[in-house]
Amino acid sequence: TYASCPFRYYLSEILNLKKVPSPEEIRRIEPLDRGTLLHKILHDFYRQAAAEIHLPLKPDRLAAAWKIMERVARRAFSEEEAKGGTGLALLWDLDRRSLLEDLRTFLKKEAGFDENFVPENFEIQFGFERRQDPTLRPALLMDDKTVVFLRGRIDRVDRSAGGDRLRVIDYKSGKIRGEEDGFGGGTSLQLPLY
Repeated sequence: TYASCPFRYYLSEILNLKKVPSPEEIRRIEPLDRGTLLHKILHDFYRQAAAEIHLPLKPDRLAAAWKIMERVARRAFSEEEAKGGTGLALLWDLDRRSLLEDLRTFLKKEAGFDENFVPENFEIQFGFERRQDPTLRPALLMDDKTVVFLRGRIDRVDRSAGGDRLRVIDYKSGKIRGEEDGFGGGTSLQLPLY
């Protein structure tokens, strides 16, 4: 946000200003809420799948994985509806169907990977100071003249079957910018920094 609009960053991250729509104004689930919902579903899915089926996902386990995904998604949908941010019933029905289709596509792609990486850690926070653990401070990158403090959350870290490699996964549910450099003009640096 800072790279694309410093003033918006100041308003949202420093002053914590947020637009709060009244329930009658909400016609459809907001894109940010949709992304948060997808993250929650994927997080809960992998927790359940690790307990119920053998990971990593493979084509022969896709049907069992989909049953878990549907169960987790429907529970998350109910929770989101209870919050009142899903909008009009007809549009929410369309959004739910779209989310389920996105999740089905995600599972098919995950099951199609030939690599033997097993999802191991989810929603890993770094750089947030916590009262119970004062050693957790913002991560630090530096060179001779510059110090950059980082904080964030890694959606998922997979470990190779041999245990010698890690893969960082960051779920993206919004539109992908068509920037030539792949970093969105400085706004998409998240994965390279991880």
